[in-house]
Parts: sequence; structure tokens; C-alpha cells
Amino acid sequence: MTANGPSGPCAKRFFAPINKSTTSDGGMCGGTSESDREIQPDIDVSLATKALMAPTWLNAPEMGGNPNHYVKKSHVPGWRLRNAIHPDVYKQSYRNDDWVTYRCREGFTGTPTRTCGQNGWTGDSQCTAITCNRKDYPNADIEGPSKSIYAYKEEVEYVCKRGYEGRFTLTCGNGRWMGSNSCRSLTCDRPELINADIIGSVPREYRHNDQIRYRCKHSEEVLVARCEQGVWTGFKSCSECPKPVVPNGFTSGSQDNKVYYTCDDGYKLFKKGWWGEATCKGGVWFGLEQCIEKMQCGETPLIPNGKVSAERKPYREGQQISIRCSEGFQPQVSYLRCQEGEWSSGELALDEICKPETSNCVAPPKFDNAIIRTPFQTIYLSYSEVVYECRSKYLLVGDERLQCQNGEWEKKNITCQLYCEVPVDDKLTFTENKVKFLDGEVLHYQCTHHAESLHATCVDGKWNTTVECVAPDTSLDAADAQREGRKKPAFTLNVVHIHRTEFSDCFI
Repeated sequence: MTANGPSGPCAKRFFAPINKSTTSDGGMCGGTSESDREIQPDIDVSLATKALMAPTWLNAPEMGGNPNHYVKKSHVPGWRLRNAIHPDVYKQSYRNDDWVTYRCREGFTGTPTRTCGQNGWTGDSQCTAITCNRKDYPNADIEGPSKSIYAYKEEVEYVCKRGYEGRFTLTCGNGRWMGSNSCRSLTCDRPELINADIIGSVPREYRHNDQIRYRCKHSEEVLVARCEQGVWTGFKSCSECPKPVVPNGFTSGSQDNKVYYTCDDGYKLFKKGWWGEATCKGGVWFGLEQCIEKMQCGETPLIPNGKVSAERKPYREGQQISIRCSEGFQPQVSYLRCQEGEWSSGELALDEICKPETSNCVAPPKFDNAIIRTPFQTIYLSYSEVVYECRSKYLLVGDERLQCQNGEWEKKNITCQLYCEVPVDDKLTFTENKVKFLDGEVLHYQCTHHAESLHATCVDGKWNTTVECVAPDTSLDAADAQREGRKKPAFTLNVVHIHRTEFSDCFI
């Protein structure tokens, strides 16, 4: 037997000095220890440490004890398991080769173990901190500063990348991230195209940055559109018309059912100008002009008060078209000739080709508060007429017509005057049988309940006095009415309807 004894008893972690009495079960380490996870505050740790520094065997033969029961007064083990919890805080002693497996605190992992041996506790495993490695996603970025390692329960904010929407948070859990990627992809539905077909496969939806190529049915033009953030961009409409063809010319652009066109070298448009615009309506192009040779004549010029009898076709050098002047005008030349690609009338200007047979009139004169009931013209033929009309609340005095005579308008004074309408009341009768009274005219009338004659004068479109009819008082005579302080009721005229009574040889 060695000085250390046949077996090595161990006290649990830090403990107080062991009593020198032998253990009842033999070979057991005696003493007290912490009652929980740390040293009890009432134990003198320095005293315990000093007393246990040197190994001492209790119950040895030289001390008169049983040689089969040795208890070692062990030194302090020296291992303080940080971030670990003892499985049995009440157990005070352990046999040789006994072991203890600790449980790690929250936020730490591992199964640290200590074994009781002849020389005390052995083992070096520890509780290690739980960490999570940074987690990257192809559709999300970490918001704010990022790092490679995150501690237990540490949170990381993610924001979704372009083409996705949303944000989410992950929490470092027990060796793994808690939470999930909640980014939702922004997609575009399959487009419904008009007058076009999609080239290639046609899925039900498209992801961000996906492209489609489509071909216009009529023009065969190939266009491209892109899905961006859930919205189609770059779409161009296809015309419902077939591709416009301009012989000896070309077109440019085909948007909003419009194209622009011009002619090749050596050609010109049938009409004036060197380029034109055409519009598609109902599948048909309108406004496409043909390109003709430069030495040919195209659209005929506008002749004031005249027109030409020409077909809508190009004319070659020397060809002629006849001229017809409007009624009241006489042509000074009979035709236009195609000459070096232009229409020629000889020495005459276009406005001199058709001259009036007689002197015509310029626009008719203007009269106050009057308007003419025919469209405006710059020239009026001799013997033509215009008709005037007054504005509302005005009455035309005199003839309403004016005639052009040998280049001069008739000398008439067309006047529009304010008028008064006849006041209307069932209790009134009128002498004059007319509805409108001009300024200064007098209206004569009588009340139906008596023969008193009254009158009113029209002044600036209004009657100069309010017409009143005094109703008879059947209950009181005049004296009684005066004593009672009553007034005879009066009737005021309202212009509503006209009640007329014919009078013959009757004057007021």
C-alpha cells in the first residue's frame, strides 16, 4: 500500500475541512460543499483551501484504523466549471472512479464531465457559448452592420432585395437560427397582348427582371418588355393595321397607330411637303400619299373662287387640267399646265385666275346688338343678301335684310332697340293688341272691376310705373275704412300671360 492509499476519495468541488472520523461506508470522501452552484457564503474558503493543500489519508493503519477503509483528505480540485450547473447539489462525497456530468446554463452547450480519482477530480471539458454563423440569403440583405458570429438570442434584421418585398428577423437559438425568410417575390402575370404574339414559352407568371419578346401580327416587328418590381415596363402597342408600304419611299415609327413617311431620292410626295403622317383606323391606313417622280405634277393648287377638274393621279410634263370658276366669276385662263414638276397658269397668280363678273361686296356692315344668320365670307357676290337678327331683349326696327348691289351694300339703318313686354294679369284688359313696346311707347289698360283708364310708358326696356288696380271694399265704406285705419288692397301686375280685349273706335 502506498502512502496515498488503495483508493482516492474526492470531495465535491470546493468544500470545508473533513472531520477526522472514519466514514461508515469505507473509502468515502467526507466533508461539506456548496449547497448550490456556488460556494456557500458562510464557508471560509481560504481556511478550507489551507487545510486541504496537502493530501492526508484518514483511518490509515498507523492511526489504528481499518486498512481497507481509507479516506483521503483531498485538496481543492481547482476546477470551477463556469456556465455549468451541478446535477445534484446535495451530494457531499464520491467514491473512487465516480464521475459527475454537468448541465450547461442557457446560452451554452456541452456535457462537461469530472471523474473522482486518487489524485482528485480529473477532466477538462467545459460549457461553450452557443453561437450562430452569419446566414446569407440570395433575396435579402442584413440591415445595418453585419458580422461573422452572433451570440445566443442575438437578433438580425433582414430587408428584402429588389424584386422582392418584405422584411424579417432571425434570432440565434440553440445552435441554429430561429425564424424564416419571409421575402415575397414580386411577379408579373402573363400579359394579354393585342395584335401581338409572345415568342417562346409562356408561363403563368414572370419573376423580377424576366423579359418577354413578342412579335406584332401585322408589322412583324419584334419588341421586348421586362417585369420590374411586379410591373411590366417597356411595352409598346402593336398597330391593328398591316405594315404600311410606301412605294419609292419609307416609313418610320409605328406608335399609337401613327407612322411618318417620306420618299426616296428622285421622288416627291403627291401633295405638298417632303414628309407626311398616316393614321390607322379600323385596320386601314389613312393619309398615305404616293411618291411620284420629281418631274411629275401631283396635287393641284387651290384657286380662289374656282376649282379644277383633275383626277387624283400624277400628271406628266405638258399635260393640262381645265379650270372652272364659281358663279359670278369669270376664268382668265382655261387650264393649268404641268411644267417641270409644277402646275403653271402662265403669268397669272392663282388669285387672279377667277375674277368677278360684276363688282362684289366685302363683308357687310356691323350694327349694334345685331348679328348675321349666315356664315362669314370675305367676298359677297353682287345681289346676294344677308339677314340680321337682334340679341335677346332687343327688337329689330325696320327691314332685316341687306343686299349687295354693284359692290356696295344697301344704305339701310338696321337698329336693335330694347323693348318692354306687355304686363299680364287676369284683372287687366288692354287697348293695344301687341306684345312688345319700344322705348317711349305707352301701354293703355283698364282694371276689370271698374272702368278707370291707366297707362305705363316703356323706358330703357322697363315700364316707368308699377300698374296697380284698387279692389272695391264691400265690407266698409271709405269713412269706416279711414276710421279703422285700413288701406284698400292693391294689385301689382306680373308678366305671365296676355289677356286682351278687342276695342273698336275706343280711345282713352
